Amino acid sequence: MIRTILLVTSIAIACCPAVAATTTYSAVLDQNTYVFGGGGTFNVLTSGSTPLFTANLATDKMVEIIYSAPAGFHFAVQAPPAGSSNPRLSLTLSMGALGSSGVSELGTAAFSGGTGALPTLNLVEFTPFSNGLFRVTAGGGALTGAFTFSSITLSVPVPATYNVNFSGTPPAEVSIIVAAAADIFSNPGPWVSLEADASAVPEPGSAVLILSGAVALALAYRVKTAVRVARRKAAG
Repeated sequence: MIRTILLVTSIAIACCPAVAATTTYSAVLDQNTYVFGGGGTFNVLTSGSTPLFTANLATDKMVEIIYSAPAGFHFAVQAPPAGSSNPRLSLTLSMGALGSSGVSELGTAAFSGGTGALPTLNLVEFTPFSNGLFRVTAGGGALTGAFTFSSITLSVPVPATYNVNFSGTPPAEVSIIVAAAADIFSNPGPWVSLEADASAVPEPGSAVLILSGAVALALAYRVKTAVRVARRKAAG
């Protein structure tokens, strides 16, 4: 009887492994910087108020990073400029200066609210460093045309040997970079922007209806006022 109980217990443990705890880091990227030079064209999206990073990575063995456009907006990426080469999109969450790297873990990336020629980010990586810091990067996404998205989520496992506890630590870098090597001499200008969602902008027909309604109310008020004045005069 005892042997049977032990066997069942062993099977239960083997078939039902513990689910790794996940820590989620979210940032709104509302700053758009453009740089041309140094052999390329760079659009850099960052946060005007970078959130602090808090997580005990000794127990939280999955990291989820969400970079979003501000509420009511989305990111719009135009087709790569003519004459450029190796157009690409990359993301970074870096906790600081880097030491020698350890064994990396690979993860996944997913767009939300995406339309158009979305790139495939097939290299999502958590890299630990000997100084106790880490970096999460996503890349490999060649750009082939225009696309839009409202947010992107990276999900990546933390190496089993990485056991650092962060308590309100400011990241060194939080960014989305859309870049290309420029084989041209003229500056193409920014080709990434924050655009208002269609739902945040009244349709032309709606605007006309709103205006018409306002005009109708104003006319009705003036007519009522004129009637009241005429009645008073008649009564006097």
